[in-house]
Amino acid sequence: MEQRRGGQRQHRDFAGILSHVDTEAIAALSLSIMQRHLAEDKKRKPSPLQLPLVRGQFFGSAHVFYMIEFYHPQTRKAIKWIIKIPINGTPDIWDRLCAETLRTEALVLYSM
Repeated sequence: MEQRRGGQRQHRDFAGILSHVDTEAIAALSLSIMQRHLAEDKKRKPSPLQLPLVRGQFFGSAHVFYMIEFYHPQTRKAIKWIIKIPINGTPDIWDRLCAETLRTEALVLYSM
């Protein structure tokens, strides 16, 4: 029962972000990025990819995560990505701290 209450609390704490997350848009953007990535590899023949599955939500202390899973028809393997969305900052609430947090997240990913 305690774990269930914790899950309900997480949904309540993340409600501002979750109300703005569009998993169909995440799938479409992911597909676009993957197609560009595969097109850069000249050795690989183009292959038709389908929209990936978007699974989630998984909660961290200050982020919500979604797993993006592609099935690659040439290799017959699944390719998995994780998308990490910061909890702070929504169109209704956006301040200097939200902007700096998002900037920091982007710089961390860029440096990888």
